[in-house]
Amino acid sequence: TMPAVYQRHYHAPMGFFDRLFGSKAAEPEVDDAPPPVPPGVEKDFRAENARLAPLLSNVLAELGRGLAPGLTTREIERRARKLLLAANMNPRMLNYRGFPAAICISVNEQVLHGIPGDRVLANGDLVKLQVSGRTERGSATQGWTFPVGQISKDDERLRRTGIEALKNGVALLRNGARIGTLGATIQESFEQEGFNVVR
Repeated sequence: TMPAVYQRHYHAPMGFFDRLFGSKAAEPEVDDAPPPVPPGVEKDFRAENARLAPLLSNVLAELGRGLAPGLTTREIERRARKLLLAANMNPRMLNYRGFPAAICISVNEQVLHGIPGDRVLANGDLVKLQVSGRTERGSATQGWTFPVGQISKDDERLRRTGIEALKNGVALLRNGARIGTLGATIQESFEQEGFNVVR
């Protein structure tokens, strides 16, 4: 069986989440490395990243709405491929350093970077979806935690704390902001509610 968490992971910057509240799709041709950046086009990349962020939010939200008991994580991944291609994006994660899937799906005890497979979703699960799309001019990456059916009070408190921690971090985003400050703010948001952070 495949490991629950892919160890050689890639930390891509998160896109801002503007709004969120089967036959197998043909595998696209995806290069292992991003295209070279020609001189003087950094603005174009930033503009493209900003354009892709809300499109990726829509993909992620659509995947979240479709989660239900009985689905396998492999079925969710196949749907993600179709949605990304329909939005004119290639799945950036696919084949990155050998990663075998278009998205990461982690359920309950799996922290991050789970590989989709035969695991079947059940009522009460917490599902973490990480999606990354790219074009020739840019890319965007986003993640969100979705409940499947009715979750426990403790799990809902954890999920809500995550949302508040994200808001606290986003509130600090500005030119010159330090990544360490953002991380410390998010960590403090969790620890104030009695949770431990994964290091």
